[in-house]
Amino acid sequence: MGLAYDNGNFALGTQSSIHFFHNVPPNAPKLNDEKFTYDACYQHKSTQITGNIDIHEIGYDKDDELWFINTKFSCLCTHSKNDFFIPRWRPPFITSYDNLNRCHLNGLGFKNGKPKYVTALGTSNEPLGWRKNKAFGGMLMDIETNEMLAEG
Repeated sequence: MGLAYDNGNFALGTQSSIHFFHNVPPNAPKLNDEKFTYDACYQHKSTQITGNIDIHEIGYDKDDELWFINTKFSCLCTHSKNDFFIPRWRPPFITSYDNLNRCHLNGLGFKNGKPKYVTALGTSNEPLGWRKNKAFGGMLMDIETNEMLAEG
C-alpha cells in the first residue's frame, strides 16, 4: 500500500512484503511505440518477505534507509536484509509488539530527511480497539517528542 522513491530506485510495500525496483534507463527506449515515449524502465530487483504486517506508508530517509508503517504491529520499522523488519518506534500507549493491530497506525511524514510524524485511526491498546471509534478516533503524533498534535 506504500510506494517510496530514491535515487532511481523504488520500493513497494504490500500486505506481506516489500518489492524493490531499479531504473534501467537503456531499456526505456526499447519500450517506445507510436503513442508513447518512455524515459524510465523499472525492473524488479528483489523481494523482502516481511510476514503479514500490512505495510501502509513507506519512505526513504536522507541516508537511504527505508522506513515503513507496520500496521499490524502498531509500530514504525526499518527494512532489514536479515530480519523480517526492525521495530524502531511505537506509540507510547502501545504496550507490546504483537500482530493485533491495536491503533491502525497508517501514515508517515518526514521532516529534514528523517521520520517525524505518524497518523493512526485510534489510540487504543486493545486488539482492533481502533475500530470502536473509527470515524472520530484519528490522531497525528510527533515521534520525536511523542506529542499528540491532533486528535479526532
